[in-house]
Amino acid sequence: METLAARTGLSSAYICLLENHGRPSPPLTTALSLIQALEVNDEQVELLISLAAQERGLKDGEEGLPEAVQYLLVDARQYAFKLPDRFFKRLSEIIREAAQ
Repeated sequence: METLAARTGLSSAYICLLENHGRPSPPLTTALSLIQALEVNDEQVELLISLAAQERGLKDGEEGLPEAVQYLLVDARQYAFKLPDRFFKRLSEIIREAAQ
């Protein structure tokens, strides 16, 4: 574990939590650091990234989105039935305004 921590720049405590499911799947950038350090093959890389994204609540293809967008999507899905429609309508307006 210490060697993996040194290769990735992550703390050994964080890696231990990941291994023991004490933390949710890491964000894509962290997962890629771990994958690189573990020297896994391409097929395993795709599988690991997909599984980590699914565990975080993402759908296929969303793991390539920026991290902040990933968290927004997961939160929106989790709280969709608890928040009023006007909240999501306003959020959509803000996103469209910012994109112009």
